[in-house]
Amino acid sequence: MSTKKEIRKLEPEALEEALALVWEVFAEFEAPEYTQEGIEEFWRFIDLEYMLMQMGEGNMTFWGAFEDEYLVGVIAMRGLNHISLLFVDGEYHRRGIGTALVKKAVSDGKLLDPEFNTVTVNSSPYAVPFYTALGFKPTDEMTEEDGIRFMPMKIEA
Repeated sequence: MSTKKEIRKLEPEALEEALALVWEVFAEFEAPEYTQEGIEEFWRFIDLEYMLMQMGEGNMTFWGAFEDEYLVGVIAMRGLNHISLLFVDGEYHRRGIGTALVKKAVSDGKLLDPEFNTVTVNSSPYAVPFYTALGFKPTDEMTEEDGIRFMPMKIEA
């Protein structure tokens, strides 16, 4: 039996499910290394109403990775070139889903802006090896703001 795999842009009505997946994956893989302040800050950032507003204003675009119509991964881009969120269901790690989400977001960005040439991310400590494997390079040292630890990184697209 074959599995139907698809990456597609998410519409506002799919955002609640997407953010629930983001929170679930964050809670399992990221939160154990965060302070309470960092966990609360992340929760505020992924607020449904805030994200709907960001989508509506064109500041944030979401894509979802689906396997047989089951949402297994989410990427959100701020503008065309900054990865704000990238989360894949733990059962689907190491299957190329995160890489496929990044490639789709970048290819869509290039279609919208021919000058598009750099992608940035503030990677969590957990995701640094993933981004490094994709070719991202640190642009600064590990930083902490509002309890959120991250490594600023970029790649020429």
